[in-house]
Parts: sequence; C-alpha cells; structure tokens
Amino acid sequence: MRTPQRVTATLAIPLAALAVFGCSTAPSDSNSQERTSSVSNELRRDPEPMQKYFPIIGKPVEVFWLGRNNAGGAPGPTTYWVEAVVELEPDTAAALRTGLVAPAQPPELPDVLRTEVPAGSYVTGPQFDTALGGSAEWNGTATGYLHTEKPILVFTATSGG
Repeated sequence: MRTPQRVTATLAIPLAALAVFGCSTAPSDSNSQERTSSVSNELRRDPEPMQKYFPIIGKPVEVFWLGRNNAGGAPGPTTYWVEAVVELEPDTAAALRTGLVAPAQPPELPDVLRTEVPAGSYVTGPQFDTALGGSAEWNGTATGYLHTEKPILVFTATSGG
C-alpha cells in the first residue's frame, strides 16, 4: 500500500512547481517580432497596379501614388493602403464626375504627393467611393475626390485586414 503514497508524492512536487511558476507571465523579449508597417515614401508612377486594382480609372494619363502595408513578419491578416493622385483621360473624368455633387476637399496626403494635387474644387459621392474601392482585385474601401474642372482624381484606399 505504499505505492499510492509514493505516486502521490512524486506527482505533488511537479504540480506544486507548475502551480507556482506555470501561471506567471513570460519575461518580455525585446527581440520579439512586432507587426510593423511597410512604408515607402518613394513616389511611384507605374500605372499598371492602379489600373489592376482600380479599373474605373481607365487608362490614366499619369499616376502618382504611395503604397504601404502592415506585413512585418508576424502572423495575421495584412492591411494595404494606397494614396494616389491620378490624371485621368478627360472623357473618363467627365463620365466619373456625372452625378457627383457633394463638394469635398481632398485628404491630407504626404508631402511627396501633396505637390501633385491642384488647387480648386472637388466632388465626391458614396456610390463613386463604392465603385472605386469595390473591384474584385482590390475588394476594399476607397474615398475619391474628383476635381471639378480638371481630369484629376485624388483618392485613398484600404484593403485586407
């Protein structure tokens, strides 16, 4: 009958240690990977990504854009952000401007993009924003601002996450 006492004593010590040390938090690791943002202040001018993800812009005359994401090596969903100034073909701008009546000011953009935004009046609208950000390729959200007199589109967009 000594066997059960020996088994109980053998299990009691590790269980006590687990109770004392198992509930404490691990020391912080200053080298742990945190989710960081991949940000580039390099002004991009390649129209292909803009046409792929935002097809309603047609074939733009010129694009200026920045892209970033939060894929820093840690697991989890990735969110993508785009900020862009697009010179549209005049006919594309006129077609997109149809029905937009809500006056708006373009968003604050990084300095490298801000210089590409002409002064003047802009319009926007919820249906336009849905169409801009809702392509099958992007499948996110966007807020667009069309210049009332020039074929200029300024927009921000988010996808993923």
